[in-house]
Amino acid sequence: MLGFVRDERAKTKLLSSLIMALLVTAGVSVFLMADMARADVGTLTDWSDLNAGSWHHDAVWDPETELIWVFGGATGTLSDDIQKIYPGNGTCITLTESLPVANYRLCVVLDDSNSNTTYGSSHNLIWIFGGKSSDNALSAVHIFCPHNGTLIENVATLPQAAYGMAGFQDDSGVIWLFGGENDTAKIGAVWKFYPGNGTFTEYDTLTNKVAYQAIGYHNGYAYLFGGANSSSIDDIVRYKLSDKSESIVGNLTQSLYGCAAAFDGNNSFYIAGGKNETQIDDIQRWNISDGGTAVVVNNLTDDVYGVKVANDVENHTAYFIAGRSSGSPEYTTNIWKFVYPESVASVAPSVSLSGLTSGKMTWNGTANSAVWCNATGTGNETLKISITGGSGADDADIVEVQLNGINDLADGGTSINKTNLRVYVSVDNSTWHDLGEVPNDGIVHINATTWTWADDPFPITGDDDIYVRIKLTIPSGQSADTYSDATVTVEIFKEGVS
Repeated sequence: MLGFVRDERAKTKLLSSLIMALLVTAGVSVFLMADMARADVGTLTDWSDLNAGSWHHDAVWDPETELIWVFGGATGTLSDDIQKIYPGNGTCITLTESLPVANYRLCVVLDDSNSNTTYGSSHNLIWIFGGKSSDNALSAVHIFCPHNGTLIENVATLPQAAYGMAGFQDDSGVIWLFGGENDTAKIGAVWKFYPGNGTFTEYDTLTNKVAYQAIGYHNGYAYLFGGANSSSIDDIVRYKLSDKSESIVGNLTQSLYGCAAAFDGNNSFYIAGGKNETQIDDIQRWNISDGGTAVVVNNLTDDVYGVKVANDVENHTAYFIAGRSSGSPEYTTNIWKFVYPESVASVAPSVSLSGLTSGKMTWNGTANSAVWCNATGTGNETLKISITGGSGADDADIVEVQLNGINDLADGGTSINKTNLRVYVSVDNSTWHDLGEVPNDGIVHINATTWTWADDPFPITGDDDIYVRIKLTIPSGQSADTYSDATVTVEIFKEGVS
Protein backbone atom coordinates (compact mmCIF):
# COMPACT_ATOMS: atom_id res chain seq x y z
CA MET A 1 0.00 0.00 0.00
CA LEU A 2 2.83 2.43 0.78
CA GLY A 3 4.11 2.12 -2.77
CA PHE A 4 1.20 4.24 -4.00
CA VAL A 5 2.23 7.18 -1.81
CA ARG A 6 4.91 9.01 -3.76
CA ASP A 7 6.29 11.44 -1.18
CA GLU A 8 8.58 10.10 1.57
CA ARG A 9 7.06 12.34 4.21
CA ALA A 10 3.60 11.10 3.29
CA LYS A 11 4.85 7.49 3.51
CA THR A 12 6.22 8.18 6.98
CA LYS A 13 2.92 9.65 8.13
CA LEU A 14 0.92 6.76 6.73
CA LEU A 15 3.27 4.20 8.26
CA SER A 16 3.01 5.94 11.64
CA SER A 17 -0.78 5.85 11.40
CA LEU A 18 -0.73 2.12 10.61
CA ILE A 19 1.58 1.37 13.52
CA MET A 20 -0.61 3.44 15.84
CA ALA A 21 -3.73 1.61 14.67
CA LEU A 22 -2.07 -1.80 15.21
CA LEU A 23 -0.95 -0.85 18.71
CA VAL A 24 -4.39 0.39 19.67
CA THR A 25 -6.01 -2.74 18.20
CA ALA A 26 -3.63 -4.88 20.23
CA GLY A 27 -4.67 -3.11 23.42
CA VAL A 28 -1.33 -1.29 23.87
CA SER A 29 -1.53 2.11 25.57
CA VAL A 30 0.04 4.78 23.41
CA PHE A 31 1.45 7.99 24.86
CA LEU A 32 2.34 10.94 22.62
CA MET A 33 5.43 12.99 23.36
CA ALA A 34 4.90 16.73 23.92
CA ASP A 35 6.05 17.73 20.43
CA MET A 36 3.58 15.23 18.96
CA ALA A 37 0.53 16.58 20.77
CA ARG A 38 -1.05 17.65 17.48
CA ALA A 39 -2.78 14.57 16.10
CA ASP A 40 -3.25 14.39 12.34
CA VAL A 41 -6.86 14.68 11.21
CA GLY A 42 -8.00 13.22 7.92
CA THR A 43 -6.21 11.06 5.36
CA LEU A 44 -3.84 12.90 3.03
CA THR A 45 -2.21 11.51 -0.12
CA ASP A 46 -0.09 13.19 -2.75
CA TRP A 47 -2.54 11.79 -5.20
CA SER A 48 -2.08 12.98 -8.80
CA ASP A 49 -0.74 15.77 -11.02
CA LEU A 50 -1.87 18.54 -13.30
CA ASN A 51 -0.53 18.37 -16.83
CA ALA A 52 1.68 21.36 -16.09
CA GLY A 53 2.83 23.28 -13.02
CA SER A 54 0.48 26.09 -12.06
CA TRP A 55 -0.61 28.62 -9.44
CA HIS A 56 -3.50 31.06 -9.07
CA HIS A 57 -5.65 28.91 -11.35
CA ASP A 58 -9.12 28.13 -10.03
CA ALA A 59 -10.89 24.82 -9.59
CA VAL A 60 -14.28 23.36 -8.77
CA TRP A 61 -15.86 19.96 -8.10
CA ASP A 62 -18.96 19.30 -10.21
CA PRO A 63 -21.23 16.64 -8.67
CA GLU A 64 -23.20 16.20 -11.90
CA THR A 65 -20.25 15.05 -14.03
CA GLU A 66 -18.32 13.85 -10.94
CA LEU A 67 -15.21 15.57 -12.27
CA ILE A 68 -12.73 18.15 -11.05
CA TRP A 69 -12.43 21.14 -13.39
CA VAL A 70 -9.38 23.45 -13.42
CA PHE A 71 -9.21 26.77 -15.27
CA GLY A 72 -6.27 28.97 -16.32
CA GLY A 73 -3.26 29.60 -14.10
CA ALA A 74 0.34 30.63 -14.49
CA THR A 75 3.90 29.37 -14.50
CA GLY A 76 6.43 31.49 -16.35
CA THR A 77 3.61 32.20 -18.80
CA LEU A 78 -0.15 32.40 -18.47
CA SER A 79 -2.44 29.53 -19.39
CA ASP A 80 -5.78 29.35 -21.21
CA ASP A 81 -6.17 25.64 -20.38
CA ILE A 82 -9.33 23.96 -19.16
CA GLN A 83 -8.45 20.65 -17.52
CA LYS A 84 -10.64 17.86 -16.18
CA ILE A 85 -9.54 15.31 -13.61
CA TYR A 86 -11.16 11.96 -12.94
CA PRO A 87 -11.36 11.27 -9.20
CA GLY A 88 -11.39 7.51 -9.73
CA ASN A 89 -7.82 7.30 -11.05
CA GLY A 90 -6.49 10.87 -11.04
CA THR A 91 -6.19 11.09 -14.82
CA CYS A 92 -5.85 14.71 -15.98
CA ILE A 93 -6.94 15.72 -19.49
CA THR A 94 -6.54 19.12 -21.13
CA LEU A 95 -9.58 19.96 -23.24
CA THR A 96 -9.36 21.24 -26.80
CA GLU A 97 -11.78 23.93 -25.61
CA SER A 98 -9.88 26.78 -23.96
CA LEU A 99 -10.43 30.14 -22.26
CA PRO A 100 -10.74 33.16 -24.59
CA VAL A 101 -7.63 34.72 -23.01
CA ALA A 102 -4.73 33.15 -21.13
CA ASN A 103 -5.10 34.40 -17.57
CA TYR A 104 -4.73 33.66 -13.88
CA ARG A 105 -6.17 34.92 -10.57
CA LEU A 106 -9.62 34.28 -12.00
CA CYS A 107 -12.63 33.17 -9.95
CA VAL A 108 -14.89 30.23 -10.84
CA VAL A 109 -18.15 29.30 -9.10
CA LEU A 110 -20.35 26.24 -9.60
CA ASP A 111 -24.00 27.08 -10.32
CA ASP A 112 -26.40 24.23 -9.57
CA SER A 113 -29.54 26.41 -9.41
CA ASN A 114 -30.71 25.54 -12.96
CA SER A 115 -31.97 29.12 -13.16
CA ASN A 116 -30.40 30.13 -16.48
CA THR A 117 -32.80 28.95 -19.13
CA THR A 118 -30.71 30.40 -21.97
CA TYR A 119 -27.80 28.02 -21.45
CA GLY A 120 -29.53 24.90 -20.19
CA SER A 121 -31.65 24.86 -17.05
CA SER A 122 -31.31 21.12 -16.50
CA HIS A 123 -27.52 21.06 -16.01
CA ASN A 124 -24.94 22.59 -13.71
CA LEU A 125 -22.96 25.55 -15.04
CA ILE A 126 -19.57 26.96 -14.07
CA TRP A 127 -19.27 30.75 -14.11
CA ILE A 128 -15.84 32.27 -14.78
CA PHE A 129 -15.31 35.79 -13.44
CA GLY A 130 -12.53 38.24 -14.32
CA GLY A 131 -8.86 37.35 -13.96
CA LYS A 132 -5.60 38.91 -15.05
CA SER A 133 -4.02 38.66 -18.47
CA SER A 134 -0.45 39.93 -18.65
CA ASP A 135 -0.71 43.23 -16.74
CA ASN A 136 -4.42 43.86 -17.29
CA ALA A 137 -7.42 43.06 -15.12
CA LEU A 138 -10.32 41.46 -16.97
CA SER A 139 -14.02 42.24 -16.71
CA ALA A 140 -15.48 39.46 -18.86
CA VAL A 141 -17.78 36.75 -17.50
CA HIS A 142 -17.95 33.38 -19.27
CA ILE A 143 -19.94 30.18 -18.81
CA PHE A 144 -18.47 26.71 -18.99
CA CYS A 145 -20.92 23.83 -19.44
CA PRO A 146 -19.37 20.75 -17.80
CA HIS A 147 -22.00 18.35 -19.12
CA ASN A 148 -20.83 18.89 -22.72
CA GLY A 149 -17.44 20.57 -22.28
CA THR A 150 -18.31 23.81 -24.09
CA LEU A 151 -17.44 27.41 -23.25
CA ILE A 152 -19.81 30.33 -23.86
CA GLU A 153 -17.90 33.59 -23.95
CA ASN A 154 -18.74 37.10 -22.73
CA VAL A 155 -22.20 36.48 -21.31
CA ALA A 156 -21.89 39.30 -18.75
CA THR A 157 -19.49 42.01 -17.53
CA LEU A 158 -18.18 42.66 -14.03
CA PRO A 159 -18.99 46.09 -12.54
CA GLN A 160 -15.26 46.74 -12.96
CA ALA A 161 -12.27 44.75 -14.18
CA ALA A 162 -10.96 42.66 -11.27
CA TYR A 163 -8.91 39.65 -10.25
CA GLY A 164 -8.04 37.83 -7.03
CA MET A 165 -11.70 37.46 -5.98
CA ALA A 166 -13.34 34.57 -4.15
CA GLY A 167 -16.94 33.44 -4.53
CA PHE A 168 -19.72 30.95 -3.82
CA GLN A 169 -23.40 30.35 -4.51
CA ASP A 170 -25.86 30.75 -1.64
CA ASP A 171 -28.96 28.68 -0.89
CA SER A 172 -31.18 30.92 -3.03
CA GLY A 173 -28.97 30.56 -6.12
CA VAL A 174 -27.36 34.00 -5.95
CA ILE A 175 -23.59 34.04 -6.56
CA TRP A 176 -21.51 36.26 -4.26
CA LEU A 177 -18.06 37.63 -5.14
CA PHE A 178 -15.75 39.01 -2.47
CA GLY A 179 -12.50 40.97 -2.42
CA GLY A 180 -10.19 41.36 -5.37
CA GLU A 181 -8.17 44.13 -6.94
CA ASN A 182 -7.95 46.03 -10.19
CA ASP A 183 -4.86 47.34 -12.00
CA THR A 184 -4.17 49.97 -9.33
CA ALA A 185 -5.45 48.87 -5.91
CA LYS A 186 -7.34 46.36 -3.78
CA ILE A 187 -11.07 46.98 -4.17
CA GLY A 188 -12.59 44.76 -1.48
CA ALA A 189 -15.83 44.46 -3.44
CA VAL A 190 -18.93 42.52 -2.44
CA TRP A 191 -20.97 41.82 -5.58
CA LYS A 192 -24.16 39.83 -6.02
CA PHE A 193 -24.62 38.06 -9.34
CA TYR A 194 -27.90 36.63 -10.53
CA PRO A 195 -27.33 33.63 -12.83
CA GLY A 196 -30.89 33.66 -14.15
CA ASN A 197 -30.43 36.94 -16.03
CA GLY A 198 -26.69 37.61 -15.83
CA THR A 199 -26.91 40.87 -13.86
CA PHE A 200 -24.85 42.28 -10.99
CA THR A 201 -25.57 44.34 -7.89
CA GLU A 202 -22.69 46.27 -6.31
CA TYR A 203 -23.70 45.33 -2.78
CA ASP A 204 -20.97 46.45 -0.39
CA THR A 205 -17.27 47.12 0.21
CA LEU A 206 -15.37 45.14 2.83
CA THR A 207 -13.98 47.06 5.79
CA ASN A 208 -10.57 45.59 5.03
CA LYS A 209 -10.08 45.70 1.26
CA VAL A 210 -8.44 42.35 0.63
CA ALA A 211 -7.69 40.01 -2.25
CA TYR A 212 -6.51 36.39 -2.49
CA GLN A 213 -8.49 35.22 0.53
CA ALA A 214 -10.09 31.80 0.88
CA ILE A 215 -13.85 31.72 1.34
CA GLY A 216 -16.68 29.50 2.50
CA TYR A 217 -20.43 29.77 2.98
CA HIS A 218 -22.74 28.45 5.68
CA ASN A 219 -26.27 29.32 6.74
CA GLY A 220 -26.45 32.92 5.56
CA TYR A 221 -22.85 33.84 6.37
CA ALA A 222 -19.69 34.15 4.30
CA TYR A 223 -16.46 33.17 6.06
CA LEU A 224 -13.30 34.89 4.76
CA PHE A 225 -9.88 33.44 5.60
CA GLY A 226 -6.78 35.63 5.49
CA GLY A 227 -6.00 37.58 2.34
CA ALA A 228 -3.75 40.47 1.40
CA ASN A 229 -4.19 44.22 1.61
CA SER A 230 -0.95 46.17 2.03
CA SER A 231 0.20 43.03 3.81
CA SER A 232 -1.26 39.62 4.59
CA ILE A 233 -3.70 39.17 7.48
CA ASP A 234 -4.66 36.31 9.80
CA ASP A 235 -8.29 37.32 10.33
CA ILE A 236 -11.22 34.94 9.95
CA VAL A 237 -14.12 37.26 9.16
CA ARG A 238 -17.79 36.34 9.27
CA TYR A 239 -19.92 38.44 6.92
CA LYS A 240 -23.69 38.32 7.30
CA LEU A 241 -25.22 38.42 3.85
CA SER A 242 -28.56 39.88 4.95
CA ASP A 243 -27.32 43.02 6.68
CA LYS A 244 -23.65 43.44 5.61
CA SER A 245 -22.36 43.13 9.18
CA GLU A 246 -18.75 41.98 9.64
CA SER A 247 -17.09 40.45 12.68
CA ILE A 248 -13.73 38.82 13.32
CA VAL A 249 -14.62 35.40 14.72
CA GLY A 250 -11.21 33.72 14.72
CA ASN A 251 -7.68 33.69 13.38
CA LEU A 252 -5.45 31.59 11.20
CA THR A 253 -2.23 30.34 12.80
CA GLN A 254 -0.41 33.15 10.97
CA SER A 255 -1.06 35.92 8.46
CA LEU A 256 -1.67 34.34 5.04
CA TYR A 257 -2.89 34.98 1.54
CA GLY A 258 -3.30 32.60 -1.38
CA CYS A 259 -4.63 29.71 0.73
CA ALA A 260 -7.61 27.48 -0.09
CA ALA A 261 -10.54 26.51 2.16
CA ALA A 262 -12.82 23.45 2.06
CA PHE A 263 -16.01 23.36 4.17
CA ASP A 264 -17.20 20.01 5.50
CA GLY A 265 -20.85 20.98 5.07
CA ASN A 266 -21.55 21.35 8.76
CA ASN A 267 -19.09 22.95 11.14
CA SER A 268 -15.42 22.75 10.10
CA PHE A 269 -13.26 24.46 7.51
CA TYR A 270 -9.96 23.02 6.31
CA ILE A 271 -7.52 25.70 5.10
CA ALA A 272 -4.45 24.62 3.12
CA GLY A 273 -1.24 26.37 2.10
CA GLY A 274 -0.77 30.11 1.76
CA LYS A 275 2.01 32.63 2.11
CA ASN A 276 3.23 35.21 4.55
CA GLU A 277 6.94 35.87 4.20
CA THR A 278 7.35 32.30 3.04
CA GLN A 279 5.00 29.62 1.73
CA ILE A 280 3.61 27.04 4.16
CA ASP A 281 2.42 23.45 3.89
CA ASP A 282 -0.10 23.51 6.76
CA ILE A 283 -3.62 22.18 6.62
CA GLN A 284 -5.50 24.02 9.36
CA ARG A 285 -8.90 23.23 10.80
CA TRP A 286 -11.21 25.93 12.13
CA ASN A 287 -14.58 25.15 13.70
CA ILE A 288 -17.48 27.59 13.57
CA SER A 289 -18.69 26.59 17.02
CA ASP A 290 -15.27 26.82 18.66
CA GLY A 291 -14.03 30.05 17.07
CA GLY A 292 -10.58 31.14 18.23
CA THR A 293 -7.38 30.26 16.42
CA ALA A 294 -7.28 27.52 13.80
CA VAL A 295 -5.31 24.35 14.56
CA VAL A 296 -2.80 22.65 12.25
CA VAL A 297 -4.07 19.10 11.67
CA ASN A 298 -2.01 17.87 8.72
CA ASN A 299 0.55 18.99 6.13
CA LEU A 300 0.80 19.02 2.37
CA THR A 301 3.90 17.43 0.90
CA ASP A 302 5.08 20.82 -0.39
CA ASP A 303 4.76 24.42 0.78
CA VAL A 304 2.56 26.33 -1.67
CA TYR A 305 0.43 29.39 -2.17
CA GLY A 306 -1.96 30.24 -4.95
CA VAL A 307 -3.31 26.74 -4.21
CA LYS A 308 -6.97 26.04 -5.02
CA VAL A 309 -9.50 23.45 -3.91
CA ALA A 310 -12.19 21.30 -5.50
CA ASN A 311 -14.39 20.16 -2.62
CA ASP A 312 -16.54 17.03 -2.82
CA VAL A 313 -18.68 17.51 0.30
CA GLU A 314 -20.80 14.40 -0.25
CA ASN A 315 -17.70 12.20 0.01
CA HIS A 316 -16.01 14.60 2.49
CA THR A 317 -13.00 14.89 0.19
CA ALA A 318 -11.03 18.02 -0.68
CA TYR A 319 -8.65 18.07 -3.64
CA PHE A 320 -6.01 20.76 -3.03
CA ILE A 321 -4.53 21.60 -6.42
CA ALA A 322 -0.97 22.80 -7.17
CA GLY A 323 0.54 26.18 -6.30
CA ARG A 324 3.78 28.12 -6.17
CA SER A 325 6.49 26.65 -3.96
CA SER A 326 9.71 27.90 -2.44
CA GLY A 327 11.42 24.73 -3.67
CA SER A 328 12.12 23.23 -7.05
CA PRO A 329 10.15 23.04 -9.26
CA GLU A 330 8.83 26.48 -8.37
CA TYR A 331 5.37 25.80 -9.83
CA THR A 332 4.01 22.48 -8.63
CA THR A 333 1.77 19.98 -10.38
CA ASN A 334 0.68 18.24 -7.16
CA ILE A 335 -2.91 17.32 -6.50
CA TRP A 336 -3.41 16.36 -2.87
CA LYS A 337 -6.42 14.29 -1.88
CA PHE A 338 -7.54 15.07 1.65
CA VAL A 339 -10.34 12.94 3.11
CA TYR A 340 -11.60 14.79 6.15
CA PRO A 341 -13.70 13.30 8.94
CA GLU A 342 -17.39 12.91 8.23
CA SER A 343 -19.55 15.80 9.42
CA VAL A 344 -21.38 15.38 12.82
CA ALA A 345 -25.45 16.30 13.29
CA SER A 346 -25.45 19.69 15.16
CA VAL A 347 -26.50 19.78 18.82
CA ALA A 348 -28.66 22.67 20.00
CA PRO A 349 -27.10 25.14 22.43
CA SER A 350 -28.03 24.78 26.08
CA VAL A 351 -29.71 27.42 28.24
CA SER A 352 -29.77 28.20 31.94
CA LEU A 353 -31.92 30.54 34.00
CA SER A 354 -30.80 32.50 37.04
CA GLY A 355 -31.81 35.57 39.06
CA LEU A 356 -35.25 36.40 40.43
CA THR A 357 -34.85 33.55 42.91
CA SER A 358 -34.18 31.05 40.13
CA GLY A 359 -37.10 32.13 38.00
CA LYS A 360 -39.67 33.04 40.64
CA MET A 361 -41.02 36.50 39.89
CA THR A 362 -42.30 38.54 42.81
CA TRP A 363 -43.76 42.06 42.79
CA ASN A 364 -44.10 44.44 45.73
CA GLY A 365 -45.72 47.81 45.28
CA THR A 366 -48.63 50.11 45.93
CA ALA A 367 -51.77 50.86 43.96
CA ASN A 368 -51.48 53.10 40.90
CA SER A 369 -47.70 52.74 40.84
CA ALA A 370 -45.25 51.13 38.44
CA VAL A 371 -42.63 48.87 39.98
CA TRP A 372 -39.97 46.49 38.72
CA CYS A 373 -40.15 42.85 39.57
CA ASN A 374 -37.81 41.95 42.38
CA ALA A 375 -37.11 39.02 44.59
CA THR A 376 -36.23 40.84 47.77
CA GLY A 377 -38.60 43.79 47.85
CA THR A 378 -35.95 46.30 46.77
CA GLY A 379 -34.02 47.08 43.60
CA ASN A 380 -34.60 46.21 39.95
CA GLU A 381 -34.20 42.47 39.95
CA THR A 382 -32.95 40.90 36.72
CA LEU A 383 -33.68 37.54 35.19
CA LYS A 384 -30.55 36.21 33.46
CA ILE A 385 -30.81 33.85 30.49
CA SER A 386 -27.43 32.28 29.73
CA ILE A 387 -26.92 30.57 26.36
CA THR A 388 -24.03 28.21 25.68
CA GLY A 389 -23.23 26.82 22.24
CA GLY A 390 -23.62 23.10 21.78
CA SER A 391 -21.35 20.69 19.93
CA GLY A 392 -21.20 21.55 16.25
CA ALA A 393 -23.57 24.47 16.79
CA ASP A 394 -23.22 28.20 16.34
CA ASP A 395 -25.14 30.57 18.56
CA ALA A 396 -25.67 32.78 15.51
CA ASP A 397 -28.06 30.07 14.32
CA ILE A 398 -30.45 30.81 17.20
CA VAL A 399 -33.61 32.18 15.69
CA GLU A 400 -35.66 32.76 18.85
CA VAL A 401 -35.50 32.75 22.64
CA GLN A 402 -38.83 32.28 24.44
CA LEU A 403 -39.60 33.26 28.01
CA ASN A 404 -42.52 31.04 28.99
CA GLY A 405 -44.94 30.90 31.90
CA ILE A 406 -45.66 34.55 32.54
CA ASN A 407 -49.23 33.52 33.19
CA ASP A 408 -51.90 35.18 35.29
CA LEU A 409 -50.35 36.39 38.49
CA ALA A 410 -52.62 36.07 41.50
CA ASP A 411 -52.95 37.19 45.09
CA GLY A 412 -55.53 34.89 46.51
CA GLY A 413 -58.45 35.07 44.09
CA THR A 414 -57.38 38.38 42.51
CA SER A 415 -55.69 38.12 39.14
CA ILE A 416 -53.54 40.71 37.46
CA ASN A 417 -54.14 41.23 33.75
CA LYS A 418 -51.03 40.59 31.71
CA THR A 419 -51.63 43.78 29.76
CA ASN A 420 -50.27 45.54 32.83
CA LEU A 421 -46.90 43.83 32.38
CA ARG A 422 -44.12 45.14 30.10
CA VAL A 423 -40.89 43.35 29.18
CA TYR A 424 -37.47 44.99 28.90
CA VAL A 425 -34.34 43.24 27.58
CA SER A 426 -30.61 43.88 27.45
CA VAL A 427 -27.36 42.13 26.60
CA ASP A 428 -25.20 44.16 28.96
CA ASN A 429 -27.51 44.49 31.99
CA SER A 430 -27.36 48.26 31.66
CA THR A 431 -28.94 49.39 28.36
CA TRP A 432 -32.58 48.35 28.40
CA HIS A 433 -35.02 48.11 25.50
CA ASP A 434 -38.80 47.89 25.68
CA LEU A 435 -40.31 44.78 24.06
CA GLY A 436 -43.84 45.87 24.90
CA GLU A 437 -46.67 44.13 26.71
CA VAL A 438 -46.61 40.47 27.61
CA PRO A 439 -48.70 38.58 25.01
CA ASN A 440 -51.96 36.94 26.05
CA ASP A 441 -50.39 33.47 25.98
CA GLY A 442 -47.80 34.55 28.51
CA ILE A 443 -44.91 33.79 26.13
CA VAL A 444 -42.36 36.52 25.40
CA HIS A 445 -40.72 36.06 22.00
CA ILE A 446 -37.16 37.40 21.70
CA ASN A 447 -36.06 37.22 18.07
CA ALA A 448 -34.83 39.29 15.14
CA THR A 449 -38.31 40.80 14.71
CA THR A 450 -38.72 42.02 18.28
CA TRP A 451 -35.05 42.75 18.89
CA THR A 452 -34.25 45.58 16.51
CA TRP A 453 -31.67 47.75 18.25
CA ALA A 454 -28.30 48.23 16.59
CA ASP A 455 -26.37 48.36 19.88
CA ASP A 456 -27.69 44.96 20.96
CA PRO A 457 -27.98 42.84 17.80
CA PHE A 458 -29.93 39.61 17.60
CA PRO A 459 -29.07 36.84 16.89
CA ILE A 460 -26.42 36.98 19.54
CA THR A 461 -22.96 35.69 18.67
CA GLY A 462 -20.86 33.33 20.74
CA ASP A 463 -21.79 32.21 24.24
CA ASP A 464 -23.82 35.08 25.60
CA ASP A 465 -26.46 36.26 28.03
CA ILE A 466 -29.83 37.98 27.72
CA TYR A 467 -31.09 39.99 30.68
CA VAL A 468 -34.83 40.45 31.27
CA ARG A 469 -36.80 42.79 33.52
CA ILE A 470 -40.56 42.91 33.83
CA LYS A 471 -42.45 45.97 35.03
CA LEU A 472 -45.90 45.76 36.57
CA THR A 473 -48.36 48.62 36.68
CA ILE A 474 -50.76 47.91 39.53
CA PRO A 475 -54.34 48.79 38.56
CA SER A 476 -56.45 51.10 40.65
CA GLY A 477 -58.33 49.16 43.29
CA GLN A 478 -55.86 46.28 43.47
CA SER A 479 -54.40 45.53 46.85
CA ALA A 480 -50.79 46.52 47.44
CA ASP A 481 -49.56 43.01 48.01
CA THR A 482 -47.20 40.43 46.62
CA TYR A 483 -47.97 38.64 43.34
CA SER A 484 -45.87 35.72 42.22
CA ASP A 485 -45.50 33.01 39.59
CA ALA A 486 -42.85 30.35 40.01
CA THR A 487 -43.32 28.60 36.67
CA VAL A 488 -41.01 30.64 34.44
CA THR A 489 -38.99 28.64 31.89
CA VAL A 490 -36.85 29.49 28.87
CA GLU A 491 -36.64 27.79 25.49
CA ILE A 492 -34.26 28.48 22.61
CA PHE A 493 -34.96 27.65 19.00
CA LYS A 494 -32.07 27.02 16.65
CA GLU A 495 -32.50 26.82 12.90
CA GLY A 496 -33.11 23.18 12.07
CA VAL A 497 -32.99 22.11 15.73
CA SER A 498 -35.45 22.73 18.54
